[in-house]
Amino acid sequence: MENLERIYGIEKSRLFKVPAPFLVEQLDIPPRPTPAKPRVLFIGGELKRKGGDVLLQGWAHSLRDRCTLTMVTNDPSADIEGVHFLPGVKYGSAIHKKTFEEHDILILPTRMDAYPQVIGEAAAAGLAVITTKYALGAKEVIKDGVTGYIADTPEASIEFLSELLNNRHLIDLFKKKGYERMHQKFNRAAIRAGYLSVLNNKPNT
Repeated sequence: MENLERIYGIEKSRLFKVPAPFLVEQLDIPPRPTPAKPRVLFIGGELKRKGGDVLLQGWAHSLRDRCTLTMVTNDPSADIEGVHFLPGVKYGSAIHKKTFEEHDILILPTRMDAYPQVIGEAAAAGLAVITTKYALGAKEVIKDGVTGYIADTPEASIEFLSELLNNRHLIDLFKKKGYERMHQKFNRAAIRAGYLSVLNNKPNT
């Protein structure tokens, strides 16, 4: 919105924000109790851009005994000993939903992302979420320190993960709050109301 106003000269009164259509009803998976060894999930096609390499380094260095790690990516460099490497997962497939059901924390330590849908999908599916400020739109989805963490750097996101693994109660709280937020703010009725308010030139506050 700032770019549209500053660079393209569009009047602020003509700019509106509407909720992103995450289709949360398709991933309505209530939060599950976190086990003694939390289950961490990464989903990303471009492994390095999305920080998967930083995650793998952190996991190998200090986290492998404290959590399990699943890497949903087609990049073969994630296929290392001890990591559950899961290539070829299609959106909306049974294994896609099952993967969310079987994990507790999604981490996306991205270096650059326009508006990663996966962070909203994970929260809607009852996972705590950790990402970086380079996931543009993260602040719309994650309430920092309440439903997850938004780190300043990919490396800092690994530090947040390390801290969170020490606190199963906080993981469960992030799951609960994130699930509630997604299903309240991004349900079909909220999305429809957001778009209709713009069409009627009466934006919601």
